[in-house]
Formats: sequence, C-alpha cells, structure tokens
Amino acid sequence: PGDSASFGISVSSSGIENGEHLGAVQILYDEEIESIDVSMNVQNIIYAGNQQIESGTSNAVPLMLDLNDGQEVSGLIFAIEVSPVDAPDLLDDLQIEVVASTVSDPLVNVIEPGLISVVILDIDNPLSGLGVNFANLLITLPPNAMSFETYNLSISGASASDAEYNVIELVSPETA
Repeated sequence: PGDSASFGISVSSSGIENGEHLGAVQILYDEEIESIDVSMNVQNIIYAGNQQIESGTSNAVPLMLDLNDGQEVSGLIFAIEVSPVDAPDLLDDLQIEVVASTVSDPLVNVIEPGLISVVILDIDNPLSGLGVNFANLLITLPPNAMSFETYNLSISGASASDAEYNVIELVSPETA
C-alpha cells in the first residue's frame, strides 16, 4: 500500500489484423496478481511526421504509410493541406515527388497554394509494411516566415487500392 511505479508497454501492429484488439496486462506484486484491461485499435495509416523546415527554401517532407496484416497498395488518392497557424500564407503551390516506382506520373490538382489533391496509380512494386516512404511533399515556405512559426499539415480523403482495385481504407492523424 502506498507504493507506486511507472512502466511503459510498447507493441507493434506489424502483422496484426486491422480492428479493435482487447487484452489484459497482469502485474504480480506481493504474490498478488492485478489485471489491467487494455485495448489497441489497429488501422492502416497515411501520415507525415513533424518536421522543422527553413523559410525561403524548398523542402521535402516524407509521406508515409503504415500497412497492417499483409495489405499491399498499388494506388493511392488523398488531399493535403498546409495551413498557417501563426505564420504567413504560402505563396507557392505544393508539389509531390513520388519515391515509389510507378508506371505513370502522379495526377496533382492544385486547388490553391497550400491545398492539393493527389492520385498515384500503377505502383510497380506494391507497398507493404510499416513506415513506408512512398512520396515526398515538396513545400517552399515564404522568405518572411520566422523561426518558431508553425504550419499544420493535414491529409484527408485518403484511400488506397490493391492490384485488383479492391479498396484499402486509410486513416490519417488530425494534423502533423
């Protein structure tokens, strides 16, 4: 009584089927077993990590996929928006550089500076696994953007398909 300890548990979703998984962590203390219920929601995810980039220069922000339970992606569609939080508006259009080998160039629709929709078709070697860098977002921050000013990057409307054109659902974190 009165004792406490902190501990961390790390799990990987690699090879685990998408969906909600329930379990329990059992702790043995003073010859008694305590059980703590845990849950994990496994999903295919499209994301871009937090990154510091320099104003007035062209920067490549990696776009990533986490694909579970053997999913293989041959095509993708998504929208990307980069919006200022406390920084000046973007002046130049966003661009995409595909890292994965494809038969055709990506289709990029520039809606306005900071907002594009993207279609990537015919990926030669289907993408699979965790932490897959499939493309880079090319972004140029305005020269008057100052240190510690921030932009939100959000990915929306994302989905993927396999070689037989079956839909593979993707989710994305709110913002990066």
